[in-house]
Amino acid sequence: MKKTLFAWLATALFLASCASHPADQVTIQGDIDGLDNEIIYLKVRADRKWVDIDSAQVKNGKFTLHGKIMEPQIAYLAPKNEEVFPVFEIFIEPGEIKLTGHVNDAYFNVTGSRSHTEKNQLEKELETFDERSRTLYEAYMTAVGQGDAELIKTLEKKLDALDAEEKAVKETFIKDHPKSYYALYLIRSNLVYSATLEELEQYQSWLDSEVLNSSLGGFLTERIDLLKKMQIGQPAPEVSLPDTSGVVINLSSMKGQYVLVDFWASWCGPCRKENPNVVAAYQAFHDKGFDIFGISLDDDQNKWKEAINKDNLTWSHVIDNGWNGESVKTYGVMSIPSNYLLDPEGKIIATQLRGQALHDKLAELMD
Repeated sequence: MKKTLFAWLATALFLASCASHPADQVTIQGDIDGLDNEIIYLKVRADRKWVDIDSAQVKNGKFTLHGKIMEPQIAYLAPKNEEVFPVFEIFIEPGEIKLTGHVNDAYFNVTGSRSHTEKNQLEKELETFDERSRTLYEAYMTAVGQGDAELIKTLEKKLDALDAEEKAVKETFIKDHPKSYYALYLIRSNLVYSATLEELEQYQSWLDSEVLNSSLGGFLTERIDLLKKMQIGQPAPEVSLPDTSGVVINLSSMKGQYVLVDFWASWCGPCRKENPNVVAAYQAFHDKGFDIFGISLDDDQNKWKEAINKDNLTWSHVIDNGWNGESVKTYGVMSIPSNYLLDPEGKIIATQLRGQALHDKLAELMD
């Protein structure tokens, strides 16, 4: 009887414990020295917007936040007065997470989140790259200011080599952590912007099915499916957008020529830097059957038109709804400048042609 009663009590206590920490709940216990009388918000990003999960009043540095989540995900902690400490990125997951530190700390101590621990481990390993990159970039900007073309080329090669080395470290982390939600987040937040179809398929093969079947994992499958539709040899999707006069222009109306579909914006520094090269290519090959279909992500039409005139962009221009534009989604554009070169039949024959590569490809096709 005593054994039965003990077993029943043990079961009851276990169930009570489970009930206090449901499988889909996260609790964050914070203890931040130097922080008081602030309201702390727990936020996540959804559809490029901030969404508040919970908020709490800080008392003597202590606060408690709750949220309902089904799987690990990145979140942000920020006080109402964001000057108190910067927005803090934290990888939350169901269970109890403890956050400690001082308000002036660059990083807080986080326990109770395996995903955040993995995040910290990789970031620590990457710190040396940040330092080396900063040193090289400072030297690069000095060379630019001095107009030292030879040194600029040398430093560009070193920066590219450093980027490749850092990318290899990230890829090794993904391969070594197949069950890591942070590995998946790393792909989504960092590597996906420049990853090829082959690279994304490789990343996918390294990850466990449980991670891939998560809501975050869905983006990887979608991205791979989209890139398959945008491979060389595939027909370019139709684009119908208004030009500077408000008249809708169809991309398909330009068939019969080689066409560069060029995504850009007036506020994009790299785009504006590349524009003189695109202008030179247009002037050299337009009479031979080359044209450009510029798609802007601007939200200010006046600045868009000013940039067209200032940069002497004398080809067809249309404007979409920023990053939410249908053409951006259809073409899978995740950064700009971005471009696709189409043959006279409207099929994709090259992508991401910048600098001398654009001139070389056009010369190959038209000279």
